[in-house]
Amino acid sequence: MPLSPSSQSENEAYAKGVVLYLIALVFFSLLDASIKFLLPHYSLLVLLWARYFFHFLFGLFFLSPSEWVTLVRPKEPKIQLYRSLLLIGASLCFFMALKTMPLAEMVSIAFTTPLFLALLSVPMLGERIGFRRLAACAIGLISVCIILRPGRGLLSWASLYPLVAAFFYALYMIFTKKLQNKVTPLLTFLYPAFFGLVIATIAAPFYWVNPDLTGWRLMPLVGLFGALSHFILIKALYCTTASSIAPYQYFQIVNATILGYILFKDFPDFYTFLGASLIIASGLYLFYRERKVKGSLP
Repeated sequence: MPLSPSSQSENEAYAKGVVLYLIALVFFSLLDASIKFLLPHYSLLVLLWARYFFHFLFGLFFLSPSEWVTLVRPKEPKIQLYRSLLLIGASLCFFMALKTMPLAEMVSIAFTTPLFLALLSVPMLGERIGFRRLAACAIGLISVCIILRPGRGLLSWASLYPLVAAFFYALYMIFTKKLQNKVTPLLTFLYPAFFGLVIATIAAPFYWVNPDLTGWRLMPLVGLFGALSHFILIKALYCTTASSIAPYQYFQIVNATILGYILFKDFPDFYTFLGASLIIASGLYLFYRERKVKGSLP
């Protein structure tokens, strides 16, 4: 039976949202790797400043004259402030985790974000979550436990950093979704960068270390990766529901494992490969269920 125009449009929007989200995850992994590479040489606040300064700078380049006025007088200022504080808090927690943990393990613990997101999207966004979607999230979470293996001692106090960051980031995504059709995506992703830049500019001078030539070359990449990842994420959330793309967060373990090995010689063991395989399988099963329920997807 052919799909109705409305169903086909919904399916296309969902597929577009998933693809955009997967692309955003690649840039998130590049952001994490670049921060971890720079952490031995610069303080957290200096890197936080670089992350938001260049993020904001790249975003300003794409603003139209009319959007400059809107930037000064934002719509939904309370939601924008909440988003900004949540993202700053998540960034600091992620940076602390990157300083003390291998990249793949840190990202694995951060995979509690989809669980928080799925649970929070019901009371805060009014979304409906089916049993199979929750099951896919649960399988992904179990797979993360396989990777971490509590007996190795990875679940120490340092594990709280990515866990708290995951909760903050889930709330950030919820508030981002609340801005759909109210604020343009470009402005939506610029406000957290602006607030983050203000806070980091106040604090960074007390911890400042003059970057060398390599540092000045890499710090703009930190801002670029941060800007691209969040802008594409916002575009994805404008296409589909937050809970429907949440389990695809698990695909980031593949990016983190590859970058961890190439840049930091963290060779993934058998359990990492096993857990990653189960995570990918759960994501593919979710896509299969969406296709069965909503009809053929591109």
